[in-house]
Amino acid sequence: MILSNTEITHRVSANQLIEPFEASSLNNTSYKIRIGEIIEPKSGNIYNGDGYFLEPAEVVIIKSKEKVKIQQDLTASYSALHTISSQGILLINASMIEAGYEGYLSCILLNFSAEPIVIYENQEIVRINFFKTSQIPQNASAIKIEENRYRNDLKRSARRYHNSFLNIKGLETKISNKVFGKVKSQIVLGSILIGILILFSTLEPLFSKWIWEKTGRIYRYEQYEVKKAIEEFKKLKEDNNNYINLQNQIDSLEQLINTENIDK
Repeated sequence: MILSNTEITHRVSANQLIEPFEASSLNNTSYKIRIGEIIEPKSGNIYNGDGYFLEPAEVVIIKSKEKVKIQQDLTASYSALHTISSQGILLINASMIEAGYEGYLSCILLNFSAEPIVIYENQEIVRINFFKTSQIPQNASAIKIEENRYRNDLKRSARRYHNSFLNIKGLETKISNKVFGKVKSQIVLGSILIGILILFSTLEPLFSKWIWEKTGRIYRYEQYEVKKAIEEFKKLKEDNNNYINLQNQIDSLEQLINTENIDK
């Protein structure tokens, strides 16, 4: 059976079910727990600013303002408020609260949205419901955790968390650095190869000349120059033959013209 607001109010007065109790946070069958302290992940420090900016994919740990004192005939559960969930905040550790527990509550919040979300101290963050058990548990024991101990436990837990969920930002940085490193090494290697080719093309004629002087063998560059000279020589020879043929034709025509003039 779930407790109504009347029964919750009665147990607050009689058994300190919720402390401190804020009447405006009480609904028909639930109570809205507020933010008491914001604990930063990785460092474990308590945030003391006006508003905490929870960036996309980032995690933060909350200690409740209220503490609860669950009697042996009760149990409870808490979950994120709709107004919080609709913004894109996920409560990772929503759970049941055992009968006999006395202490504060914690919330591990994750921003699943694409925008930063600001959270504040005293802001209502989760809804708690109380349920009456069918009977009191056998050999029930009280579980009481003092505030300082609870706070220190949360700080230690916070230091184990990355700022971002599953360390997404850290993985992005590692992947980016790895890809950039590979691209950079390929660019360097390509630049070295291009430099070697340019150096070779510049020094190749000098090597060819040195090889010719030392061995008498014609290297690739000299072979090209010799072949080019032979082609030019052949062209000149062909042009010379054409000139001789043309001169012979001119001489024949002049001789023919002179012969006709004599006959006249």
